[in-house]
Amino acid sequence: MSSPSGDRGGESLPPEEVDRGLRALEGRLLAFEQQAGRWLHRTPPGFRERVWSLSRSLELGLPLSLSPLFGVPPPEELARLRASEAALRVLFARASELPLMPLAAVRLGLLLERLEEFADELRDLEGGRLHSVPFSVTAQEEEAARAFAEQVLALESCRTREGSGPVLLVVSEALRMVRERGLPVPVLEGELGARAAASEEALYVARGLRLPRDECERLLAHEIEGHLLPRLRARSFGPPARVGTAGSELEEEGYAVHCEDRAGLLSAERRHELSLRYLASLHLGAGAEPREVAQELYRRTSAPRPVADAVLRSLRSKRPREGRYLLGYLRVQAAERSGARALSFLSHGRFTLRAAEALLAAGEALPEPEGLLRKSVAPQRA
Repeated sequence: MSSPSGDRGGESLPPEEVDRGLRALEGRLLAFEQQAGRWLHRTPPGFRERVWSLSRSLELGLPLSLSPLFGVPPPEELARLRASEAALRVLFARASELPLMPLAAVRLGLLLERLEEFADELRDLEGGRLHSVPFSVTAQEEEAARAFAEQVLALESCRTREGSGPVLLVVSEALRMVRERGLPVPVLEGELGARAAASEEALYVARGLRLPRDECERLLAHEIEGHLLPRLRARSFGPPARVGTAGSELEEEGYAVHCEDRAGLLSAERRHELSLRYLASLHLGAGAEPREVAQELYRRTSAPRPVADAVLRSLRSKRPREGRYLLGYLRVQAAERSGARALSFLSHGRFTLRAAEALLAAGEALPEPEGLLRKSVAPQRA
């Protein structure tokens, strides 16, 4: 797609030129997808089976010397994939500067979403993160989540509120919490798809994000207690904890919400948010139209902003995944009520409860976290 000439000014490009350019860009993107798809778990024959074989081995208590990095591309192939991705991003950046009509801009945005999805999966694969393999839930768990969500919508007000306490700059609060506890990671501010995120290398916060004190505390309890600390502790446990057993995304997000609850920060508004996300993802995953889902949820809650957020989040993600917060939270809560010893593994890395139970049965013990990693960092409420 050529750059706009000087005499066009802000006028839109001819439709046929735009169409040719978008088709060419889509062709480049498709070539990248095919190149990357050879290594992604959803595409190459046998890869998913090898991943599930590893998970099954862990669940059966077989030796942990089994490598969790099945199907990872060699370094030279990763370099080629990264070069292809970088070249595509240059083309997308140039195209985004062109004066496009709305429909063409939407087409360009959809192509960019495809690139981002493959790039995210490639990063997971590069790190050997088997936790991103699709999680599974039972029919009983789905029914319990649906009943919970329906009850929340029926009993509690879903109207938004301003929150309590002063408005805080989240990155400043995150820096304070990390420094006070001497955690060995930087806090980085930048452009994120979410408000915050954590890895074992850093805590990330959306640039300029300000929240009321109670919402700020809840967000940081989720990210630090629920994600950052388990990943730091996993360093002393070894590959299964650092990489994640297959399908552990559900327990990881559920444990993070459990940390919010444990700190007294799981408000009625938060329960509504999780319930709306679950129901939106459930209906969209079953094939319902987004407009129908939004209208039905709005009819029951009369709260347009939370409904819109829930539907849009479910559309942006792989639809069934957006329900993982509520499904995972209820699974972790059930484990806590039953006194399951495997629950302690969730604070030390990315485990499914089934894999943790198998590790316990095989005689594997959790290491003692070192120094300040012993401490909980979620704000505690009386």
